[in-house]
Amino acid sequence: MKKLYCKALVLAVFLAAVSSCKIDAPVLPKDILIKDPADGGTGTNPGTNEPVNTIGLPIGPTNTVRMQLNTATGIQTYDQVNFNTVLGVNNISGRLNSDVISIGYVGDKTGTFDLLILNIGDYSLVPGEPGKIEITVSSMDAYSKGTIKGGYEANVVNSSGATQFVRGSFNIKQ
Repeated sequence: MKKLYCKALVLAVFLAAVSSCKIDAPVLPKDILIKDPADGGTGTNPGTNEPVNTIGLPIGPTNTVRMQLNTATGIQTYDQVNFNTVLGVNNISGRLNSDVISIGYVGDKTGTFDLLILNIGDYSLVPGEPGKIEITVSSMDAYSKGTIKGGYEANVVNSSGATQFVRGSFNIKQ
């Protein structure tokens, strides 16, 4: 019986010690911007120097392309994503069931560039209005291996002539 009480006492002391431990808040450099993820975006990763995109939606989870048609509609997340470069044009594509999004631009590494291609189902760029894409993180090599993150926005038009504003973001690692 004495052994049982000793084991119970050791267990109680151990549980009391563990339950009194507290985790300190992370200590981050002062120049780090952290966005509230309540809107589904991640902004920056705590402890990194990745900038927050200023164009489009907040950056979403890894290997997603996010899109919002007008500000009144919900955000669609395309999770079958790809990045490649063909003849100097960088291409980002995503698929959600049978819906496909295709984004194309010419630019090297990070910065803000004109969109050359933006196709979302029946919608495409309004002629004469290229839209913008902002690359905030890019480590893609010549073989399309690495990470690319950023946002985009533009006016798009469908085959019926209806014009919509679209904004979105992407986070691709391959």
